[in-house]
Amino acid sequence: MSKSVFDDDVPFGQRLAETIAWCVPLVRADEPKGSLRGEALQPSLLERDRSSALRSVTGCRGNYVGQPPAITDPESLLGGKLLVYFPDANLSDGTAQLVSRGFFDVHNVPPWDTWIALADDANGDPSFEQYLVCWVPPEFIGCAQEGIDANPEGCIVWLEDSRVAARDELRWLIHPSRGE
Repeated sequence: MSKSVFDDDVPFGQRLAETIAWCVPLVRADEPKGSLRGEALQPSLLERDRSSALRSVTGCRGNYVGQPPAITDPESLLGGKLLVYFPDANLSDGTAQLVSRGFFDVHNVPPWDTWIALADDANGDPSFEQYLVCWVPPEFIGCAQEGIDANPEGCIVWLEDSRVAARDELRWLIHPSRGE
């Protein structure tokens, strides 16, 4: 088995299960801006780096939800989708925030409650090497799609439409007929 693109001691399926367990009861379909940006998981603005911010979110969330059964199949996504955000490719123009009714912020960042894992691809383009994988609840897929469509730099994209190594690693979640 090849090395994972995710730099985390906890398997992706476990982090995903924790994310879904946390987000499902918080979703307010009429409030894409605020329902998944709660104070409980809000990362500090003074975190050392992205990894520290993510560890803060996932560690705190894990303390709240415990250990739900790890995600093992696409049906466990509960109709949601996986999203990729490339922070170094971001132009921060605010368009995605506007059209997504605040699901994305002015910097195109998805709500922190949805964050699952950071990944690194050594692909030669520093703007697209490090990325955040998030879970988008089904209620916000339309809002997220509006933001993706309005985002000229391509810093937000569905995992299934991306060209990142995580797509291949997680193909069992997006293309179950292809197996592992």
